[in-house]
Amino acid sequence: MNDPAVFLSYTWTDEAAADLVEQALRARGLTVLRAKDIRLFDGITEKLRRELGSAAVLLAFYSRRYSIRYACQWELTKALLAARRIGDPDDRVLVINPEPDDLHIAPVELAEAGCLPWRGEPDIDRMADAVADRVRRADTPFGEVTGDEPHRGVPRRFVGRYPEMWAIHSRLLGGRPPRSHSVVVIEAPAGMGKTTLAEQYASVFRDAYPGGVVWTSLAEADGVPARFAAAVNELARERFGVDLSDMNARQAKATVAGRIVDDTLWVVDDVPDGLDRDTLEQLVIPSPKVHTLMAMRTVPSQWPCSQVRITGFSVREAEELFRANWTVLSRDERRAIGRLVTRSQGHPLTILPIVDRLRDAQGTGAVERMADEPVLKLEDGLTGLVRARSAHARVVLGFLAVLGRAPISGDLVARGISEVLGGRTPILVAEALDELDRHRLIQRAAGNRRQAWRLHALVADAVTDDLDPTLLSSLARHAAGTLLGSLANASMDLCAHALRVAKNAAVPSADRLALIRGVVMAHEARGDIAAARDAGHLVIRVAAGDWQISDVATAARLAVVVGDALDALGHTDKLIDRAQCRRDVRTEFKARQTAATAYDMLGDYVHADALFHQHDLLREHGAVPVWLSEVERQQAELARLKALILRGDYEAARRIADGVLPALRLAHPHGAHKGPWPFATVELARLQLLSGELAHACGTARKVLDVFGAAGLVRHRLAREAVVILTEAELTMALTEMRVRPEQWSHATKRLQEALDESTEWYGPDDPLTLELMVLRGRTLSRDEEHRKAVAVLADAHRRASAALGEDHPLSLRARQWTGLVTMGSQRWEAAADLFERLLPRQDAVLGRCHPESQFTRFHLGACLLRRNDLKKARLLLDEAVPVLHAHQGPLRQWTVIVTGGDACTRVPNPLRRFVNFLDKSVG
Repeated sequence: MNDPAVFLSYTWTDEAAADLVEQALRARGLTVLRAKDIRLFDGITEKLRRELGSAAVLLAFYSRRYSIRYACQWELTKALLAARRIGDPDDRVLVINPEPDDLHIAPVELAEAGCLPWRGEPDIDRMADAVADRVRRADTPFGEVTGDEPHRGVPRRFVGRYPEMWAIHSRLLGGRPPRSHSVVVIEAPAGMGKTTLAEQYASVFRDAYPGGVVWTSLAEADGVPARFAAAVNELARERFGVDLSDMNARQAKATVAGRIVDDTLWVVDDVPDGLDRDTLEQLVIPSPKVHTLMAMRTVPSQWPCSQVRITGFSVREAEELFRANWTVLSRDERRAIGRLVTRSQGHPLTILPIVDRLRDAQGTGAVERMADEPVLKLEDGLTGLVRARSAHARVVLGFLAVLGRAPISGDLVARGISEVLGGRTPILVAEALDELDRHRLIQRAAGNRRQAWRLHALVADAVTDDLDPTLLSSLARHAAGTLLGSLANASMDLCAHALRVAKNAAVPSADRLALIRGVVMAHEARGDIAAARDAGHLVIRVAAGDWQISDVATAARLAVVVGDALDALGHTDKLIDRAQCRRDVRTEFKARQTAATAYDMLGDYVHADALFHQHDLLREHGAVPVWLSEVERQQAELARLKALILRGDYEAARRIADGVLPALRLAHPHGAHKGPWPFATVELARLQLLSGELAHACGTARKVLDVFGAAGLVRHRLAREAVVILTEAELTMALTEMRVRPEQWSHATKRLQEALDESTEWYGPDDPLTLELMVLRGRTLSRDEEHRKAVAVLADAHRRASAALGEDHPLSLRARQWTGLVTMGSQRWEAAADLFERLLPRQDAVLGRCHPESQFTRFHLGACLLRRNDLKKARLLLDEAVPVLHAHQGPLRQWTVIVTGGDACTRVPNPLRRFVNFLDKSVG
């Protein structure tokens, strides 16, 4: 079609007026397109989509009933979005308003732009001339527009809600300045159509979101944050090919946010009541390109967000529902419908069944009689509707109610009730689903790639109240058997069904536990660690005192993975007690090993040593017993490597690294961001740094960063640990032979500030990684003679570390240690000596007397005492510190370089320097 065309959009009640408009436009040589074959609830045809895309101008005959019709909503919205993309919508979208006011017109911009009047005796020629003028000025058509998503379909019996959809759109996208994210909540009581409105908005406004629509349902979610985190992981895998399974939820969301470059709509449906503000914030992707639409019953008052509240059907909307079957409504019928709406508050689950019941009853007086009868309570009405269904439909309803509200495929239903319905099950299930859909008792699940169904919570309650409890119990047992055979590689929805059935008392205890264990395995196999952990806790609760060793061992292991050391210790205590009662040495060994890792995470090396590293069990079986599996042996070696580094035993750690790393390098010559390689390589880089092999440490850390960068996982915790190691190594290399290399120093300090800023933003100011960088920042300030700033930064680091990790955590102690060194740098020897004297006993107790950091403090306390002329005490301290530091670091070179850096930090007097050199030579 070469000539510009006009697309005439109208609702069927205005067809006569549309005919007049078309005649006037054609008389001016214009091509007029209009959809005459679309009924009220029909979907969008390919012909309609093609014709709208070929038009240059849309002319809407916008009566009060216009926006109730789905096709009108679709036509007008697609035209507006296309017109905005091309230029000024006022030039492309024109409105004829036949009403006395413009309050019914949405969006409000259409009314503000001015409407073509159609009242009394309309001036059709003037209107047609105005349209023709716009068409002549339009040099291009709207272009391709999208239709309905093939897998989703259109929400059936959807009427109205158009102003609400524009309210959602304007708050998500319309004319706002860029910000971190936008959130709109559809708020309404149960059954009012929140999901349907969200689904309709996602369909009609899809062209506004070139990044697509993501749909996450939280129905039946035991752990809401874990379910959403699993959805984020799923999107990352499927859309971006990125595996986020080793990242916490915050970093995973941020990683996905960085990958989304086009405006994307993220619908979070079925948000449960009672969530606090922090939990709700976890359901939002922090990106100006991600626009979140939530559906929930009640929005907490303390959560600031835009809300669109919806109520029941209006009288006009209810009339349109009846008109789908009754072409023309009499005055009495309209009055009766008005009474029905008023008395039922227009609740969709009351109105829709009535519409279906009376579809063939026009002219019989049925609607008038029903309007005068007492309106049943919603629950009673639903129960009656359930009771009226066929026998096989009621069985399907019962099975759906047992499985819960997560989307359910017809195939799962057929497999689950085949023993109940017999050989004709597939046919009967298909008939039942059609019957239940026709009577609005089930609905197609939104956002699913394939046909799936869901049961509304209110309908599920009615089914539970009406069906025979014996039948429901039998269906629950059938569901358990079906799900047990389906949990390998199970989807999130299947896992939700399994957890729902596992809580059903009618299911045998063994099957309930087997279902939950299967869910744990399925979640962990997908990399949804938080969800796996939540399910692991449920296993232990359901099993009560009858839990298996593997249940608690898995829970402890997952707690360590997510960084919850205290939870892990609670589980390992149970394991150790049971293992000792049963004299199960292997279980006790593994539990103690896990507990030691947890204590190390807390910085409590004393308890870790007593429980495992210095326990008789370790001396008897060795650090890596021969009876461990190959995978367990490797894990034990790596855990031992980290433990030795933490305790300052670098020589022993080097022996383990030399034994483990060659095989990993052979297996992963180019590195890997999953498995043991990144952990082992980060620990090697740390060991190289602490041993003074600075160039090697930089190279190793950079290799880790290259691997994670190539995978798009720069926020991964191991990548951030590599950043800390690289930063410290570069700073140390810039200080050599008591002199500063200015260019290297400038580069290193700039990298430090960037790393600190990133860590603060990504992980927060109280995270151990951020605190390590804060301490490094204090050290660099002292080198630059900014002692006051250095003390302030270190004091802040100490305060935060003490509050978040504990006063005696190694990071807290390190911050105090460097505060003392900066104090020495400002030549306040007495104050520095006092600080070191209070710090040293705590370091000896927490880290161990021979730990390099303890000896580092001991050495500098000796320096301060020399300055006070307390030679005897100073000599004792130095005699002990120098050999230990020499053994770990080489002849004091590395530690001296880090601390003194010329004269910047300790201003070591020449007599002391000569004395230290003498001691160094004598040790060598």
